Amino acid sequence: MATRDYYDGKDVLLFIKRGARGAVPADAEFRAVACLDSNSFNHGRELKEIINKCTGGYRDGIAGKGTWGFEGSGQAISDVTPAEANFQELLEISLLGEKVEAKMANADGSIYRAGTILITSYSEDTNSEDPMSFTATLDGLGVPVIVKPA
Repeated sequence: MATRDYYDGKDVLLFIKRGARGAVPADAEFRAVACLDSNSFNHGRELKEIINKCTGGYRDGIAGKGTWGFEGSGQAISDVTPAEANFQELLEISLLGEKVEAKMANADGSIYRAGTILITSYSEDTNSEDPMSFTATLDGLGVPVIVKPA
């Protein structure tokens, strides 16, 4: 039996890219969200259900609205590099209602999900036994890009 090549989750990172903010210029490149322990992409599609005499009482349907987004959770750190975004920046984006570009990708782009997002949920957790952690929900706007642009 042939062995399989699996994608390693640690190689698929979440990145953001902000536009200009007052005197702060726009990000030139995507920046990794620092110290995530988990990130995910999700997509859903509403079903517009149809049941009538023509369907014999069984469900039929057509595609409704689509939704997509990212989730990320990790540890809060204070020593970020210019190539990273940390928990404080995610909270700021959430509080401002700022639209930003986000992507979840690996280095060669064989895994690539991207688009414009709003951070619609952000939370922090602190207890005496573990490092401070955070979780953010990034809801997508428009249609996501699922193939790395050439």
